[in-house]
Amino acid sequence: MLSGFFVFTSACLHGYHLGTQSCGKVSSMKFTHRFSLAGTSIALALATAAYAQDGEQTATAADPTCELHIWPAENFGSLPFGGIFSDVDTSTDTQFDKLATSELQFDAIKQSDPVKSLGLPADTKVITHTETEADKVTKKRKVRRSQSQSSCYFELHIRSSYLIEDIVWGDRFSTVFEFRKYTGMEEWDLRHRGEGANKLKLFPIKADADPEEVKKTLRDKIGENFLEYAPKAKRKLARKKR
Repeated sequence: MLSGFFVFTSACLHGYHLGTQSCGKVSSMKFTHRFSLAGTSIALALATAAYAQDGEQTATAADPTCELHIWPAENFGSLPFGGIFSDVDTSTDTQFDKLATSELQFDAIKQSDPVKSLGLPADTKVITHTETEADKVTKKRKVRRSQSQSSCYFELHIRSSYLIEDIVWGDRFSTVFEFRKYTGMEEWDLRHRGEGANKLKLFPIKADADPEEVKKTLRDKIGENFLEYAPKAKRKLARKKR
């Protein structure tokens, strides 16, 4: 490229000595055109780099993935009933405690789509914790229960379940929930405590009952209780965002 340019220049200089100046004008025009193209290419390259950098900054500044942490209830309360179910004790409380494991409670909530039911961002990550604590401790707690430092952070506590025996209308099974939203670490921004309740004909468990069917019934009822509770927490969260 340079050698051609020098030959062309030499030819133009020779023409100039011969009294012809048109070659010089053409050379000037071609050089200007080449310089213009080079400048455009550089500008495009700089613009592309700036756009890429801006894209990286936008991605970095994007909202973090939200987290929903769930804890199971520690125990169950009811009036004692009689009954036999494999090696499960005859009291309803003991039957429930042995059947309603942490995994069963988590499955009940997960099958009810807690992210959608509570109105959380679609990409919210659900994290379960198997450790339990006394209900009165949960009630007094203000700080986050996990060590997560996410700025988009929610907690769902299954605080307790209880059964009210009613020989006229049927036993009423209730589950108490508490939903919290945090942005800081020290205290919640929003807290909603409530419950869902449905009829439950399960206790005392019959001796010939199918263990898997019993678990399914209990899991489904906890899920139904959550679906009854969730809209109330969702509305409170929506009002908080306004």
